[in-house]
Amino acid sequence: MSDEQTYPQVVTEAAECLIEEAQDEYDDGTTGEALREWFSERVWETCDGHKWVIYTHHAKRIVCESDNADAYGLNYGTEGMIGEGDIAWSRLAYAALEADIYEELDRQGFDVNDPSAYFEALAEEAEATAS
Repeated sequence: MSDEQTYPQVVTEAAECLIEEAQDEYDDGTTGEALREWFSERVWETCDGHKWVIYTHHAKRIVCESDNADAYGLNYGTEGMIGEGDIAWSRLAYAALEADIYEELDRQGFDVNDPSAYFEALAEEAEATAS
């Protein structure tokens, strides 16, 4: 049996790591629009450098397994889907992974348009529980 993660595990782990990193950024004093912009950039960096995007074998798996395999065409159009005479698997995988991560963040109740509100709600919840 392989130790390799499944694609859904990759998406969940990426979303959880992004939330943890955003919590650290929030705890360091970044809030509001600055936190939203930081988070958006961090999602881009996570997807762009992810091994499941940069390695063709994994990129093909994303395209085959993601419910958002059409995300590249929907977001960027069909130009660029073929590169150097072959399917641009990494481009397609990037867009699908990004869409899947955003869906997972939403499923976890994380508002990417207002990350501060997520952490403020957590703090209020912790305060109410402690009382």
